[in-house]
Amino acid sequence: MEHLGKNSVSQACGPNNGFIEFTNASLIVPGLRDNVQLGIRRGKMRVPGTDVRTIFEPILNDVLKLVMDQIKASKIVVKAVLLVGGFGQSAYLRDSLRQEVKSYDNNIEVLQSPNG
Repeated sequence: MEHLGKNSVSQACGPNNGFIEFTNASLIVPGLRDNVQLGIRRGKMRVPGTDVRTIFEPILNDVLKLVMDQIKASKIVVKAVLLVGGFGQSAYLRDSLRQEVKSYDNNIEVLQSPNG
C-alpha cells in the first residue's frame, strides 16, 4: 500500500451526483518489468476502478463506523471532524464521511487539512 502514492485514492475516487465514482488508478510498482496482461508499464500498474472499490470500500466502512461511534459516544457536542494524514487527504474519504455525518447531524463539519 505504501507505493500507492499520496493522491492515488483521491484521484481514483470522486463524488458523482451523491455516489462515489471509481476510475482507474495508476500505482507505482518499482522493479517490476512491463507486462501488458497485468497492466504494468514503465514502473506503473493500472488498476481498474472496480478493483479500487474492492480494496478501499471495507477500509472506508471501518473508518466511517469508528468515527460515527466516537461522535455518538461523545459527552460534548461535536462541531467538527478533522481529517489528517495520508488517507485523510482522500476526497473519497472526505465526501463519504460528510455524507455519513450529515445524515446524523447536519451541524457537524468534516474538515480536511490541506497538507496532511
